[in-house]
Amino acid sequence: MTATSLPSPTAVAPAQPAPFVHSADFTPRYWLFAAPAVLVVGTVIVFPWLFTLYMSGHDWKIGGGPEFVGLQNFVELFRDARFLESMGHTFYFTTLAVVLPIVFGTAAALVFHREFPFRGLLRTVFVMPMMATPVAVALVWTMMFHPQLGVLNYLLSLVGIGPQAWVYSPDTVIPTLILVEGPAQGILTAERTALNIVQRLSGIATETARYVDIIKGTNARLIDTRKTTPGLRMLEKHAVACGGGLNHRLGLDKDNHIAVCGGIAQAVERARRKLPVLTKLEVECDRLEQVREAVAAGADVIMLDNMPVPEMKEAVAYVAGRAKLEASGGIRYETIRAIAETGVDYISTSKITQSAPAVDIGLDEA
Repeated sequence: MTATSLPSPTAVAPAQPAPFVHSADFTPRYWLFAAPAVLVVGTVIVFPWLFTLYMSGHDWKIGGGPEFVGLQNFVELFRDARFLESMGHTFYFTTLAVVLPIVFGTAAALVFHREFPFRGLLRTVFVMPMMATPVAVALVWTMMFHPQLGVLNYLLSLVGIGPQAWVYSPDTVIPTLILVEGPAQGILTAERTALNIVQRLSGIATETARYVDIIKGTNARLIDTRKTTPGLRMLEKHAVACGGGLNHRLGLDKDNHIAVCGGIAQAVERARRKLPVLTKLEVECDRLEQVREAVAAGADVIMLDNMPVPEMKEAVAYVAGRAKLEASGGIRYETIRAIAETGVDYISTSKITQSAPAVDIGLDEA
């Protein structure tokens, strides 16, 4: 048996790293690319911070130069009740914003980690609000928290609990805001959008209440019209109701049948054939002879459109309760009382929705 020896492997020396050679392009000129950012940071952040620190150590008086006082301004700051109160609010808010999410988040994690029926569905429901945009979430929550128009107070009223101020009271604003979480930019954008809507609706309710107060003591009731802001019709109608008014037509429909049908009697007859049996029919009149025709035709409601007050009185006397009367046109603060005293049942005006000034509301105001 012949033994065959294997050739010994040739030893290969490990490759040596190439010596580092400075590139001709790696020069100090590269700092020029960072110079704009350094300049911006220094101008916008560093310099204002240093100058603020410098100012805090001086006493500044109008008409005179600064006087160095050292740490005296900080000593007085910690004696200021408003500063201490704001620090307390900040600590309170931070505590709730950090502790509550940890507690409830941990509890939710422990619950959803277990196996139980419909766990997947409940997980989805729990996570869905997190997928909504911060603007939409903040907008909905701001509207929900409104003292007069918010759904939360409405739900509380169903169980006998009175309305809460929520974000409009210094006692409840911080716990309420803890419930809304998201990027500051999105929340602030939604806050402004929601506040614009709330200010608009509050202005309508306030304007309605002013008109209602003027006609107090008469039998007339204030009602709104079809003229509302596109997309906000139902909210503005609700605002009118909050102000003490009544809602009239909810749609934009208005049938001009009189001229087409040849007269009030023909128009009423034609409309009756198409309307449900319990639907009231209203006829718009601007002259007394039209009022007489409308009564003879059996109209349920007669609108006295832009009639002078003396003619309205004649119309009320003639109708004598055979139909409800609505006065419309030329309704202002200085005219509505005289119109109400004519004896009409309703007074409609678009001013409470079209011309109502917005109420100044801010979430930062207690």
